[in-house]
Amino acid sequence: MIRNHLPHLTLFVTLVFALPPPGLAASAPQLAANPSTPERLAANKAWSAYRYRDKKGLVCYLVGKPAKMEPAAGNRNASLLVTHDNGENTRNVVSLVPGYAYKDGSSVSLLAGAKSFELFTKGDRAWARDAATDKAVVEALRRAKNAVFKGTPAKGAATTDTYVLSGFPKTLDEIDKACPLPGATPPKAAPLKGAKAHPGATPPKH
Repeated sequence: MIRNHLPHLTLFVTLVFALPPPGLAASAPQLAANPSTPERLAANKAWSAYRYRDKKGLVCYLVGKPAKMEPAAGNRNASLLVTHDNGENTRNVVSLVPGYAYKDGSSVSLLAGAKSFELFTKGDRAWARDAATDKAVVEALRRAKNAVFKGTPAKGAATTDTYVLSGFPKTLDEIDKACPLPGATPPKAAPLKGAKAHPGATPPKH
């Protein structure tokens, strides 16, 4: 069954990528609907972890950039996210941003190590179809060395994006610690109070 939080995630990933690249200070407007800006928790090679608090609770997410994009021409802003949202009681939500609009009705193939998956698309985003698939994808990403996503744009040639996963497991551990399961004994994580936000970071919006 298609997951029922698609509209929420569409807006979420749209606003996440208003963030400037790590290390670059930039001014960005504070979204009034959110009480805190994202705090950058860690960076491991191509992967970064963030945390913020909205009206419902903590949201933690990691984001990574591909090491290789084909065709090489063009200026696509492709990225992969994994999100824990305690307020929505969702974990390991996988979302892919290819940097273009997908062809209507198309799917994205993912190969992570020896594991293969199919993601559904809508507009310029792709997702796993349900929580069980999210969990399986994240586990495959944790174990694999590389992940290859193949998509079909509405216009132009098909694309192949390759992500190197050497920093993924540690970054995933960071968001696991920062947004533990409700009722679980949380591992040690830096408190939000008094923590420095990533310069110019704009929080994702529900």
